[in-house]
Amino acid sequence: MYTAYHGTDYYGDIKKFRKSKSGALGSGLIYFSIDKKNAEYYATKERGEGDVYEVELNVSNPYILPYNGEPVDFILSPAKAARRKAENGNYCYWLKASDYNKFIKEGYDSVMYRDEIAVFSADVVKIIGKEHVKF
Repeated sequence: MYTAYHGTDYYGDIKKFRKSKSGALGSGLIYFSIDKKNAEYYATKERGEGDVYEVELNVSNPYILPYNGEPVDFILSPAKAARRKAENGNYCYWLKASDYNKFIKEGYDSVMYRDEIAVFSADVVKIIGKEHVKF
């Protein structure tokens, strides 16, 4: 179980989180930060204000991506990692929706990189609170 934060400039209340169309780890994930300051940045970066949701993530086995840029061996072969890195700049971790089932098959319920934690399903997210923030 992790306490995490999600920053958004979306008007209105979020009842259930949707999968992202983009992100540092790829599309099809729901992104959170374990650092509230990072969530505040995402909430305010476009309009200067937004909301930060505090959540509980019911996950117990995140795959922790290494900081050194090495590809995940059961996801990407070295050749495939090189192609994705060439396509996406330095993000050799840039994952595709088809990759998530491989993590799940290996017993992982989320992916963590630095202070970000991305989950595969909104079913593991419980909203604890919401705070409006301004830049």
